[in-house]
Amino acid sequence: MARNRCRSWKQGKRDKTGIKNLKIKYNRIFGYCFEVSKAYQGEIPDYFIRRQTLAQGERYITTELEELQKQDSRCGREVERIWNMPFLYPERGNCRGTP
Repeated sequence: MARNRCRSWKQGKRDKTGIKNLKIKYNRIFGYCFEVSKAYQGEIPDYFIRRQTLAQGERYITTELEELQKQDSRCGREVERIWNMPFLYPERGNCRGTP
């Protein structure tokens, strides 16, 4: 479900910007970002914020992508919190391996 939603969102961004090879990448330092090759540098919209220069292109973020990333990280923390609840899963102890 989430994967299909992400694909359709990314396709919508491609259609809106006209950048055919627009990619969403994850980087441990910057988080999620759009990666655009140098061939499409002239078509970058004003609301794209440059984050990193690459040999083949640039990485950008948008406020919308930052919001999605915040939601994703909140969801991940909530899953870990539930996973560590010993009264729900007593046979597991907690995620860190202590009983």
